[in-house]
Amino acid sequence: MGCAVDSTVRASGGDPGAQKVGEACNLARAGAATRIGIAALVCGNRPSHPITPPSPILPREVANLANFAARLAISLLLTFAIASAGELDGVRQLVVATAPSWDAFEGSAQRFERAGGEWKAVGKPWTVLYGKRGLAWGSGVHGQEEKGLRKVENDGRSPAGIFRIGTIYTYDRALPDGSDYPFHTVTAADAWIDDVNHAQYNRHVIVDPKNPPPWYAKQRMRLGDFAYRWLVELRHNSDPPVPGNGSAIFLHLRRAPHKPSVGCTVMAEPELTALIRWLRADAKPHFVLLPREEYAAKWKAWNLPPPTNANALLR
Repeated sequence: MGCAVDSTVRASGGDPGAQKVGEACNLARAGAATRIGIAALVCGNRPSHPITPPSPILPREVANLANFAARLAISLLLTFAIASAGELDGVRQLVVATAPSWDAFEGSAQRFERAGGEWKAVGKPWTVLYGKRGLAWGSGVHGQEEKGLRKVENDGRSPAGIFRIGTIYTYDRALPDGSDYPFHTVTAADAWIDDVNHAQYNRHVIVDPKNPPPWYAKQRMRLGDFAYRWLVELRHNSDPPVPGNGSAIFLHLRRAPHKPSVGCTVMAEPELTALIRWLRADAKPHFVLLPREEYAAKWKAWNLPPPTNANALLR
């Protein structure tokens, strides 16, 4: 659980890179239907029944097949590169946070804006706190494809990776003056499910508070807790949620200058309200959290601000 209720191309059914690979395999099979081994070479397939040996391959055919294979390899590489680079296409706002190590619960964050293809820092870095046990790879735009420690429910770790910033939940009827971002006012009807056995795990749910379901008392969003006055949703394990992989991850107010959270990223009120005023939905804001060494290794592949622009976060 989080706090409200207490790359590379990913291989998936909707992954554009994976679809391109499938199309390329079909082309390989069609273009080399009379030649044994081409489909097996490109796609790892083996014939399921005996095949009559083909006639000898002529030199021109060999050259054509070699050209085809070369074009296919280049196409796949370009597909993977474009898909990876496209993860942050259209994103013009980033909140970047780093930690000294995987087990650290204190670090720094800074805002960035992109104009003309270049990330530029907005304001100075500020201190943030993470889960009491540090970080673990989460599930978002990037992170779920990485090897290593994974975020799970109740592990006391904040999810690392890149995540879309979702709705802001607040006790107030309006966000701080100057804000312009989607929000929801929390009432007695609001719950966030962290029960791994519930069908709506890691979802915001609205109930009838006069006739609440049996699970409501343990899942309701807290009212009157100063630390949860503003909850900036981080879309970890959200699309879709996987039971047990962590829930209710937000940016919110810290309880004390050096008191970590149970999984969220927390900070002082001036920094949080400044961030809320800065966010704009049309800029597609995302949140990045990485140990410093991981950031240094991945910033280029993930199209993040270069170390020269984010050096204050890497010291």
